[in-house]
Order: sequence, then C-alpha cells, then structure tokens
Amino acid sequence: MEYLHDYQTFIKETIGTYSRTRIYNILTTVAYFHQYTFVEEFLKLVPPQTLESLTPDGNTTLHAAAFLGDIKFVKALVEKNSRLTQIRSTDAMKCVPLTLAAINATDGQKEVVDYLCSVTRDDDPSPFSGEDGFKLLLCLMLFNMHGVALSVCQRFPGLVVELMDRYEKDYIPRLMQFIVDRPFAFLSGSKMKWWERYIYSLIEVDTAGEKHEVEGIRLGDEENHLETSIRENCWTSNKRIITKCISSYCMRYISQVPLIRRLYDQKLMDKNIVALTKYFFTQLKGMDKNRVKTIFLDYKLLPNAIKFGTTEFVLECLGTFPFLCLELDDKGTMMKLVVSERNEVIYHFMRILKNKSFTGRTYSLYEDNNSILHFSAELPHSRRLNVVSGAGFQMQRELQWFKMVENTMLQNDRFVRNKDGDTAQFLFTEKHKELMKGGEDWMRDLSTSCMVVAALIATIAFAAAITVPGGNLQDNDSSYNGLPVLWL
Repeated sequence: MEYLHDYQTFIKETIGTYSRTRIYNILTTVAYFHQYTFVEEFLKLVPPQTLESLTPDGNTTLHAAAFLGDIKFVKALVEKNSRLTQIRSTDAMKCVPLTLAAINATDGQKEVVDYLCSVTRDDDPSPFSGEDGFKLLLCLMLFNMHGVALSVCQRFPGLVVELMDRYEKDYIPRLMQFIVDRPFAFLSGSKMKWWERYIYSLIEVDTAGEKHEVEGIRLGDEENHLETSIRENCWTSNKRIITKCISSYCMRYISQVPLIRRLYDQKLMDKNIVALTKYFFTQLKGMDKNRVKTIFLDYKLLPNAIKFGTTEFVLECLGTFPFLCLELDDKGTMMKLVVSERNEVIYHFMRILKNKSFTGRTYSLYEDNNSILHFSAELPHSRRLNVVSGAGFQMQRELQWFKMVENTMLQNDRFVRNKDGDTAQFLFTEKHKELMKGGEDWMRDLSTSCMVVAALIATIAFAAAITVPGGNLQDNDSSYNGLPVLWL
C-alpha cells in the first residue's frame, strides 16, 4: 500500500505499457486473497477504458469478479466503469457478467447477482430479452433466487410476453417446471414440526427483493391468503400481546438464533416463489384456453404438481383457470390423480370448483363405471404409503382417507358398482388385505414386546421392593449372620 501511495505517478505511466492480461492477473489475484484496500487503491490508478479490454480467454475483469462472487470487487469495478456490465465475453457462452454470475451462482453469490441485476442496463443487445433473458431466468430459478427472478420479470415485462409468444420453444413451460419440481420451497412441502410452523407464522419477511440479512425480521400476526387456505390460523389477543413484547424487547437476540434464520430463509423463499407463480399465471390469463390447456396438461405441469405435492402451485393454477379442473389428461381425470396421491387440500378445493360448475352431478362415473370412492379404495403408491412407519398406522391413514372421501359424497353415490359389480367398500377390503395382515402382525409383535418389557419391569420392581436397604450381614462367625443390616 505504501508503494502504491509513494509511486503513483510512476505506476500510472507504466500501466499503459502493461498488457491487459497482466492487469487482469493483478486484480484477480489480489481479489482472490481479499485484499480489498489494495484493489481500491490500484483501481484509482487504472484508466476506466483499460478495464474493458478482453483477456485471451475472452473475459473482462468484471467477469472474473462475478465468477468469484466477490461483491466488494464487483462494486469497485462497476463504480470505476459502468460500461463493464454490458460487455459480453467472446467465449462460447457470449454472456454479460450478470449471466455468468447467475450460471455459476452459489449461496455466497446471490448478493452479487442481485446487485448486477440492478446495475445492468437494457441496452441492445439486451441480456433481458430473447434467449439471453430466458437463460437468465432459468439460472435464477434453478438456484432458488425467485425474488430476483420476479424483480427481473417486473422490471422488464416485455421479457415474459416475448417468451410467451415464442411458444414453439416451450420457454414458459420449462420455466414453470422448475417451480413444480420444488415442493420444498413452499410451506406445504417444508416438512416442519408443529412448533416450527408456529414460529414460522410469527415471522414477517420483506419480499421486495432477496434480503439475506436477518436483522429485517419482524414478528406479527398477519398471514397471506394462501397460507390460510392451507392451515387455519387462530390468533388471540394474548398471542398478539406476547408477539408485540417479543418484537419490541427480544428481537435483537432472537435474530441470532440459527433456527430463526433458517425459518426466515424458508419463509422468504416461500413468499417469493408464490409471488413468482402468481405473476406467471397473471400473464397467462389473456391467453387462449387451448394454449393454456397445452401448457398445463400436455406438458404435464398440473399432473406433475399434484404428483410431487406442490400444493400451492395447483391451488393458484386452478383458482386462475378453473376450467382445467374438468379437463382430462392421459391418466384419467384430475380428481382421480388427486385421490390417488391422497392430497386432501387439493381434493377439497377441486370439489368446491366442481360443485360450482354447471355440469350436473359432481361425482360422475369414469372408466369401467368407477366412482371417486372406487379410486380412493385403491392402494396408493409406496411413496404415499410410507409417509408413516408401521403397517398399523398405514392402515389407519388409509381408513381415514376412505371415510373422508365417503363423507363428501351423496348417499346413493357411495354404493355405486363398477363394471365388475364391486362396490367401493368391497374393493377397499380386497386391495388392503395384505396391508391389514401386516397391520395385525405389527400389532401382535408390538404387544409381545410390550409384555416382555412389562414383565422385566415388574420383576425388577418386585425384587427392589422386598430387598431391605443395606443388604444382609455376611459373617459366619456371628449369631446375626443373614439378618438385615438395618435390624442390627
């Protein structure tokens, strides 16, 4: 640092003779070792246009900084020369630094991607249009940066419109497939315990962008309408008082707890991906019905969302396009798929939509004269059956599901026979024979184990009860030999 300060004039004169590769190597090497003060001072001596030079591998210094994910280095370069954000590499990727950072994104690079999104301009050739815009959104969604992806879509609304018009390349279905494939990003697929869900419900997040600082956490009692459609939130005045006290006096300490940080990140991801989903559906509203059917049924977005358990995606989709509820796919009806996947939330939502339609009876008969209750009598896939362990508990869940579907049907519909003459109750008994036998064996083994443990406990307890504390005297020469010590 002293050398840079004492020989500024000499360094400025010799920089002009340096090769572009040499300057690139100096900056990237120093940045790699996190010598930010040296980088700042050295950049003051480098002419801005020198940073625009491409190295033999086709990149600028900003490309290297974006690849490293060094936010301080990136900001220093952009402040020195704002044109660096628009320069494309000459390698096979031919991308701007923003796209390169998104392609190589990690958890530490999200801040870099967010910053480059805000400073990269929509200049021709724009990285926010056409194939480049699609690649950028794809990478952002791939690495769970849904908040940044939403801000890009809102900042450049023409991008989504352009991708929708170029339907021959399946841009929109490919983007939404990333949402469908991530049930863990939503509240319904987060697999949280009841007490974690309670804390989750108290956390408020700022969804204006990707905020990674937990200091922004606030506690409150407001939940969005999608969460309330999944689970019931009953807030009392006492809870509000406790929440206010925690927010006022304890938040600075609570924000340091790893659990709170994790739940905050989970809720931020949930809010952002739900908002991005709504944005896509809003853009599709004006599209022709046949095109909407093609996107959600032919590309299997809706069936896959039901299969994977991406509940919020299905609810938003059917709420925006209710006519899809009555459409058929290659596996039968949507209702059949929901019943086979044992998704109670989607089942009740679709039942409400079908009741509001003007299609006659809600529970019509399908192939082979089967009703919805016949479908629920079938044994589900092992991934649904093994949600709980133990054949006894599995049989209990199957009975609960069958009774729930049965209670939602009209009395006459419960006894409909299929083409083989079987009622749903008979079919349920036949399909669950092996599971019933496994449940009986499981209960028998459990009761045997409990009896053995109970016998051991009783034996030890009896021996402890009749044994005098202190033991007996062990002295053959004494007349008191064998008597309890406490008696002596």
